Amino acid sequence: MSTIKYKTIQESWDTFNGVVLDKMKELHHILTIYESAIFSNLIGLERVLDQAHHCEKVLIDFNHCRLVDHSFMAFIHHAQNRFESFGGSWENIGLKNLKPLSKHELATRKFDKKYKAKS
Repeated sequence: MSTIKYKTIQESWDTFNGVVLDKMKELHHILTIYESAIFSNLIGLERVLDQAHHCEKVLIDFNHCRLVDHSFMAFIHHAQNRFESFGGSWENIGLKNLKPLSKHELATRKFDKKYKAKS
């Protein structure tokens, strides 16, 4: 089971499943996903993102993630569209390094050391 740690500006920690908010500056949220990003992590991520409504930029780091399921992909896709529609900037890092299990843009992705992302 993966762990989410959310660090606020006041340096206190709350724990959710799967997401670590590494840094929260007044205008930026940086979240790191460890191990797996699956449907059971969505409530924790949603709680973290609810606090990002005042930020200019959200950055989600998938470099330490081994699995992202389709429900998580759909959630971040919709959250990104909503955030950007209000003028914010959103970036997913490392997601292209995970192998999609189908050709669908929101397909489940998993780590495969033989997989090389197409540029």
